[in-house]
Amino acid sequence: MELHSCAVCGSTTHFNLTEDYQVEHPDVDQVGVNMRLFDAQQLDGVEIQYPSGSEWSGEGSFGFRRKPVTLSSGSPW
Repeated sequence: MELHSCAVCGSTTHFNLTEDYQVEHPDVDQVGVNMRLFDAQQLDGVEIQYPSGSEWSGEGSFGFRRKPVTLSSGSPW
């Protein structure tokens, strides 16, 4: 995993999988963003999923440790 940060404030902005990992696992397409950097209105309707990484072998699809949550102004996260 490669972490990326803002050059101005130092906040972690996002991550992506390394090129080596992508070559070894071409079926895995994953990135992550620091959602705390967004205004709440920008996240309205975004679905949050909770993968069970500790049980994942590193190959193929993975299970989830709980049901997804859809963000909205009425349900804070």
